Amino acid sequence: MSEIKPLGDYIDGRFVKRRQAHGTLISRDPCHSKQLVGEFPRYDEALPEALSAARAAFGQWSKASLDERIAPIRKLRAQLQNRGEDLAQLTARETGRPLWDAREDVVTMRQQLDVIVRHGLAEIELQGPPPQRTEVSFHPRGVVAVIAPCSQPALLLHLDTIAALTVGCTVVCKPSPLTPALGQLYAELIHEADFPRGVFNLVQGDDECGQHLASDANVDVVLFSGSHQSARALRDAVIADSERWPLLRLHSSALPGALVLDDADLDQATSAIVIGACASNGLRCTNTHIVVAQQRIAARLQDQLLATLSRINTGESMRADTFLGPLPSEDHLKRFEAGLTRLRSQSDELLLGGRHEQRGDQGHYITPALFRVDAGTLRALSRDEILGPVLLFATVDDADEGAKLLAHAHRQLCHSVFTHDPDVLAQMHLAAPGSVLLINQPTTRWLGDLPLEPHQPLGGSLAHGSLTARSLVEPSVLVENDSAFDATTLPPGIPRPV
Repeated sequence: MSEIKPLGDYIDGRFVKRRQAHGTLISRDPCHSKQLVGEFPRYDEALPEALSAARAAFGQWSKASLDERIAPIRKLRAQLQNRGEDLAQLTARETGRPLWDAREDVVTMRQQLDVIVRHGLAEIELQGPPPQRTEVSFHPRGVVAVIAPCSQPALLLHLDTIAALTVGCTVVCKPSPLTPALGQLYAELIHEADFPRGVFNLVQGDDECGQHLASDANVDVVLFSGSHQSARALRDAVIADSERWPLLRLHSSALPGALVLDDADLDQATSAIVIGACASNGLRCTNTHIVVAQQRIAARLQDQLLATLSRINTGESMRADTFLGPLPSEDHLKRFEAGLTRLRSQSDELLLGGRHEQRGDQGHYITPALFRVDAGTLRALSRDEILGPVLLFATVDDADEGAKLLAHAHRQLCHSVFTHDPDVLAQMHLAAPGSVLLINQPTTRWLGDLPLEPHQPLGGSLAHGSLTARSLVEPSVLVENDSAFDATTLPPGIPRPV
């Protein structure tokens, strides 16, 4: 496939290229490491210009009527429909994710746009009339920095951007340095939707650029998605460098788990766990990494997982029969292999591979890993980040023990429960408040139309999902007193006017 021509950064309603670049982002096809997707220049001037454009556009956009804001958003939805296959194929080409997986993201992008416009706006309305002589209004917070990861680069950039634009904020986006072509394509879709100039801006840059963006005094809110390591570095940069601290939402990687009880359909549980572990090549924050099985069915579930994981198709992202593609970069491969080394030394038993498949000069292909651990070891291992299709398998005697074990997993986000017993679901809700429970389905079925406000170990507890829009406005309350002053109502001890 031909290389994608760089158009430059998208600033103030147009693509901007300059004579002098200050670096280049090299985008490679993860399936063929010697094939370039494109080379995208970086410009030091781009970030301050984009922030200035967003700040200048905020006044008018924040005062626009809802109909005026929704009109270009609906045009963007049409563009997602018209160019959806282009977006899916570029996602597969630039991330190594299988095409079936990339296409699901594009469908979700269209669906979530509708959800944000419909339900997201409902979250910033009062549920009932305010008290008499009281007026409550909601105002957009200002300029929003959206920093997207490489796991679901277009989808997560899109969800945060649309939430911000819908409520009247303006946006400066920085895509992952591994997916600059996807960032450029999304900016093209925004341009074709006729948003006002300066409302949406996009700059290409590395992690350091993201830290500068988050720390800039023009930024009011930072919406970050990515690894725990990157989230920590960004938080530290903001604390050290910001003239004033913006609101932070650090949506970092988590360790979702699956609880499988003895009444579960094991075929269903096996398939859902494998999908949950391998979707997006194991790089999502919603990938399943922990399996807790009740003792009576544990051996059968373990055997079925081994049989399924050892027979899945790994291959090029564009092949119709590929279930698991390569990791997107050599750095991801090194982190995957380092994690396997750590787990081999600390777990009870390696049940299945987890290795780098050498395929000549092709990409960083891997196989899934399955480790058996006891409950105590699982608690210790779950404090570290796990990257790639890696599962930790533990057994418990009963549902209560399993619910408590999953609830103690670090960085909760969502869990799957495989059972038909409603009492267990109540137990899980009590044990793991703030997380999403998915019943008899993969953890990766978590959708952005769900309200979510999980515990954030790095701070920055802004809600997301369908509550993102609520996080991007602040209430203003006016309380009127139309009664004449009556000195007799003053409390004891205060002098009365003379």
